[in-house]
Amino acid sequence: MFMLIRMTMTNRYRLYRRGNIYYSHDNIDNTQASLRTTDKNEAHRLLHTKNEAHRQPALTGLHEPASCHGDRLEIPLMSIKTERLVI
Repeated sequence: MFMLIRMTMTNRYRLYRRGNIYYSHDNIDNTQASLRTTDKNEAHRLLHTKNEAHRQPALTGLHEPASCHGDRLEIPLMSIKTERLVI
């Protein structure tokens, strides 16, 4: 006789709003971070990206997604590949 065990995976990050700005709350570290958006759809997309990056780090290659702050894109150094020119 087989038993079916239901395993539910809870999200690491949850969404909340303070004023007009959306924030993510890390359920493991108990920290908060601004998503720097006032758009609800954009906030949900960013939160989903963060949760997926935590669930499947091998597929994304990063634990945290690259984030865009203002006019520059921040990419963690471990994701940048360098090539050396052999002379």
